[in-house]
Amino acid sequence: WKALTGKWLPIVILHPTTGVQPFTARHQTALIREFTAEVEPYKDKYALPLDLTSYPDITGDEVMEFHGAHGCEEACVDKVFDNNEWQTLKELVVIGLRHAVHADNTASARSL
Repeated sequence: WKALTGKWLPIVILHPTTGVQPFTARHQTALIREFTAEVEPYKDKYALPLDLTSYPDITGDEVMEFHGAHGCEEACVDKVFDNNEWQTLKELVVIGLRHAVHADNTASARSL
């Protein structure tokens, strides 16, 4: 939608008792964490077009866990490496590789 209109499409939560609530950054972060933990990896099919670095509560470790299991844009991984405030580069790569091996995700492992 943003690519077509230049504007973000608002996302809301419809709840039977509380009504319409905004889908906040806190909700998005929780969804990303739940997705990482619960959703079966895609295994070499494609990288998800996500820039997880735009979520301030998502750590470098979590980006690497997500990338290892599911794959995300190379630019996102590069930003984590460039903003190496969390840990050393070697530790981040090990985290990503560990999750890639666990998910049998060769594409993510190769990209690291």
